[in-house]
Amino acid sequence: MQNHTLINKIKSQNIVYDVIRDDQTVISQLLPVNYKIINDDFLINQLTKWRNESMRFFKSQFKSTSEGTKTWLTEKIVPANDRILFLVSSKGKVVGHFGLCNITDISAELDNAIRGEIGGPSDLFAFVEKTLLNISFTELNVEQVVAKVFSNNIFALQLHKNLGFQEKNRVPLKLIISENKKVYEECLRKDANVNFDYAELVISKSDYMEIHK
Repeated sequence: MQNHTLINKIKSQNIVYDVIRDDQTVISQLLPVNYKIINDDFLINQLTKWRNESMRFFKSQFKSTSEGTKTWLTEKIVPANDRILFLVSSKGKVVGHFGLCNITDISAELDNAIRGEIGGPSDLFAFVEKTLLNISFTELNVEQVVAKVFSNNIFALQLHKNLGFQEKNRVPLKLIISENKKVYEECLRKDANVNFDYAELVISKSDYMEIHK
């Protein structure tokens, strides 16, 4: 697929994207996670810390370790040709990460949004998400972008809706607890055992271009 080739190019050539505010000020940069970055022990430790602090927002919840983070990046993120994770850098300081996954030539999904450190304006991640949408619709040329979040994550839901996403579906969830892990699995309504759902939101290329022209 054409987009899989482009994703590999972004990673291998370390293509950096500016995050630009509405007044055209550059407020941040997006740095693709590649093999060079995953050999930076400080960043690995930071990503591990952030994941543990934000674990409640993920469907799979466990105690993250630096070794596990490095393995995840090495085996699941960097070599994948259908996903890309960006570090969010503000004034030279990495303050979080945000990416895209399940990328085809037709669609993409927002992935792994974590703001781990103070830095940049309070609405930084709104412009980071807008930059990812610009990449999706202008460079990857997909027809739609999907976002999936817990329905009780009000901040994330509002962020997506402010950029033009429309909620399309909510799926009930069942929490399964094992010795070292919690997993929220999609299920029938009668089998749900938590009081929130998994919300799916979508924005089309045509809608995005009309809203943000």
